Amino acid sequence: MRRELIESYYEEYQRELERFLESDPEMISLEAEIHHYIDILEPVLRDAGQEMWQTLDRIISAKNAMEGIVAKEMYIRGFLDYERLVCEKDCKI
Repeated sequence: MRRELIESYYEEYQRELERFLESDPEMISLEAEIHHYIDILEPVLRDAGQEMWQTLDRIISAKNAMEGIVAKEMYIRGFLDYERLVCEKDCKI
């Protein structure tokens, strides 16, 4: 019973969505434009997709490595600044 109820809600939602999309001409043209670009990009992604993902992985890895280096450098600088402030305070005492 519960499954049928969920399926009926889902089917009704699908029908409402289809009616909305059919009633809005701008949505129809946007959908056609999306499919047009998908048709253009699909062969490119199929041929060069693996290379593209490998390049993106390398870029992300380099970015993460740089963030780690910068964080380490900032920690060291922060520690040195703290140490300098403590030493200055001790010298004044």
